Amino acid sequence: MLRYVLVFNIQIAATSVSNSNSKLEERLAHWLLMVADRVGRSFSITHTFLATMLAVRRSGVTIALKDSRAVA
Repeated sequence: MLRYVLVFNIQIAATSVSNSNSKLEERLAHWLLMVADRVGRSFSITHTFLATMLAVRRSGVTIALKDSRAVA
């Protein structure tokens, strides 16, 4: 149990450092990959929920998703 708590704390610390130093597109990709790891490749989610999780406006999520599609 202590090992789980240690790894979880390390993940939280790494995520918070990444969130403070990354652009919205990178944070969005990271968050979506973490969710996909936990629930599977297919899941439904709204832009509003993503905006809440990333602490940005909903329009920012929409723009970030459009920009990431243009790159991919």
